[in-house]
Amino acid sequence: MQRSIIQRISGLWILIVTAAPLGLGQEWNCIQVLNNGTATLNWQSDATGAESYAINPMLPAPDYTPLPSTDVFLDPGNPISDVSGFNLPLLTATQGFCYTLTSLDAAGSSLAGPSDTLCTIFLELESGLIPGTVDLGWNSPFHFNPPAGFSGTYAVEQLLPDGSWTVIASAPWLMGNSNTSFPVTQCEGLVTFRVTLTEDAGCVHQSNQASIEVSDQIDPPPPQIVAVDVDSLSGQATISWEPSLAPDVAGYIVYICSGSIETVLATIEDPNTLSWTNPLSAAGQNIEYYNVAGFDSCYVGGLPDPGAANPACTPSIYLDVDWTECTDEADLQWSPVVHWPSGVNRYEVWATELTQSGVQGGPELLAEVPGNLNFFEHQGANIGSLYRYRIVAHAEGVNWTQSSNTAENLFSYPGGPQWIRWLEASIVTDSVAVLRVEVDATASEPHDYEIWRNEPFDDDFEYVNSFNSLGGVVQLLDSSIQGQVGQYKYYVKVVNACGDSVLGTPVAETIFLNGTVLEDRLSNALAWTPFEGWEAPRTRQVLLRGIQFGGQLEEVEDFGPFDFSY
Repeated sequence: MQRSIIQRISGLWILIVTAAPLGLGQEWNCIQVLNNGTATLNWQSDATGAESYAINPMLPAPDYTPLPSTDVFLDPGNPISDVSGFNLPLLTATQGFCYTLTSLDAAGSSLAGPSDTLCTIFLELESGLIPGTVDLGWNSPFHFNPPAGFSGTYAVEQLLPDGSWTVIASAPWLMGNSNTSFPVTQCEGLVTFRVTLTEDAGCVHQSNQASIEVSDQIDPPPPQIVAVDVDSLSGQATISWEPSLAPDVAGYIVYICSGSIETVLATIEDPNTLSWTNPLSAAGQNIEYYNVAGFDSCYVGGLPDPGAANPACTPSIYLDVDWTECTDEADLQWSPVVHWPSGVNRYEVWATELTQSGVQGGPELLAEVPGNLNFFEHQGANIGSLYRYRIVAHAEGVNWTQSSNTAENLFSYPGGPQWIRWLEASIVTDSVAVLRVEVDATASEPHDYEIWRNEPFDDDFEYVNSFNSLGGVVQLLDSSIQGQVGQYKYYVKVVNACGDSVLGTPVAETIFLNGTVLEDRLSNALAWTPFEGWEAPRTRQVLLRGIQFGGQLEEVEDFGPFDFSY
């Protein structure tokens, strides 16, 4: 009959197994440390023909001191020839243990040398040097060489409130001891971890469960702000960001910045919400600066307790358009994007056109500007059209964009008067001419009115002076003439703000009166040049006479339009 018994021999555990000879030697499989103070030892099926096994517990490296054992008896009638594991009580839960396995014959002699040493994985915890973290350290189950070709994967598991375990990190098996550190993700209380090593062949080593009293002292790091986009219609800013890297983030707080002061705008108690629009934003009129911080579920006084925001606030893009009047060119300048880690790849310049006739065109890409520049000159705009410009920045290496405000420019042209006419061009003294014109007063913008003069016996007109007016009746004096020399000719040129001549009068020719004294007849012979410049024909001419210079003039004769002597 097969039977089994564990006896205490010289302080060692001896498991006596009656079995048929199987030939080759056996090796360890895995050890799992249980939470009830025992360890489950697993080995490969016997292939040596052993009658029993000796399980030899000892302290771990470096001394490997043998440990006292406890008698454990099995049912004599229980066949154990195929036993490949045993549950052994641990002497203490405060350290690890190592084991060797020796095959024995019926006389209790060794059939071969002991197996390789296999140890429990002993996990130790302590508060991390960084507040709010836990440091974990554990040993490899192989303090000598592992089996040939061995490979496996460590997993760090955390006990959840419902009693289940979740893997929080994993890494390939390496020789020697391992350690790592994790942030505390619960507000306070006891946190429990264990470590498993899963061999590629499927066997799983399991460490002890280790617990430590913790409190969450680490706030979520600030999220990376992606963009402060400005809505093209409302001008409101929308802030967007990447998720926080903290596993326990519970929400975000959005700030608006003014100098060094950051004011809370919104508290978002949803970790999956990654954007927010400021309903009071005026980013269409000026640059606005924003920042974002994360908070976890550890509220203080019933309110979120946020971590630090980003070191610098993030600005919106503000686009400004500078237009030189009367040209088809506009200079665009915008504030740069400065918060992307890898910088700006390019800026796209977009525009829409509303023509003078009311036709609205779609968005058109005018140019792509390198990311280190923030200006562009738009040339060839259609005069009379309204252009709306917008800048879209693209990040280097990631699919991030940020849009500016919409800036408008009307490529207008000054509207000039529709008509101008002469009222008077009179030589009143030998040195002064009085000039009066009437101008269309419905012009929307003031214009310059230039006086040009042709002197007697000269072929060319020369500029005299100018005046600025919205229109109506305008009078000016030319006080640099020599009225006794001859007839003067004038015209008035209308010049708009662009320097373009848009209208002009006919040439007005002054009346030059010449007289000869007929002494023998006691009379004067008079002749004059006709006045020219009116659109309507002359109807009459009146000759006036004064007795003394400066005396009152009296009407002498009334002439027809074509009489030029008396």
